[in-house]
Amino acid sequence: MSEKLEESSSTPEGGGAAAAAARPPALGGRGLLYTAGALVVLLALLLAAVVVRNRITLRRLEGTLETQRTEMTEARQRALDTQGREILRLAGLPLAWAVRGEVLKDNLQQVDDYFRRFVKEPGVQSLLYVDKEGRIVIATDRKLEGQAAAGLVSTALIEATEVTLEENPPGIRLAVPIMAFEARAGVLLLDYVLRDPAAPPAPAAPPGN
Repeated sequence: MSEKLEESSSTPEGGGAAAAAARPPALGGRGLLYTAGALVVLLALLLAAVVVRNRITLRRLEGTLETQRTEMTEARQRALDTQGREILRLAGLPLAWAVRGEVLKDNLQQVDDYFRRFVKEPGVQSLLYVDKEGRIVIATDRKLEGQAAAGLVSTALIEATEVTLEENPPGIRLAVPIMAFEARAGVLLLDYVLRDPAAPPAPAAPPGN
């Protein structure tokens, strides 16, 4: 009888020890600090990752926008080049016909007047009339008159037998042959700079020029 009482009295003590062993140990003050610090570090790393990712995304977007701006600028410039060439042809041909008429009359003063008026048009930089000997007879730049054109103009343009365009940075140069009745009398040369509509307009020429 006493043995049964001892067994029954020992059972609660054994159960209590097992339950205590099953419970996790309570966190002390340092444990809480370590946990909080780990959470702060983790949040800081996540925030840094988000910031880095956003910067990378922003740089990619900036690069894409810059590429698009460059492509648009180049496309606009190509359109301007094409348009400028057509305008130059259309403007140069009537001038060449007028020059031809005065050259055949040996009225070079009138040709000079045409040049003085035409050079005031937007984009027109200079005009030359080169005779069949390759000498600059009339020029909007007086210093060029009387000089050989060979050192200033390509042979292809000096000897052009049809309307010819040539790159002449920062613009283009138009050559229109001036034909006499039976032979080539010379060539009209016109330098033209293509202008971007977004660029500020060139200052007006002072009166009397």
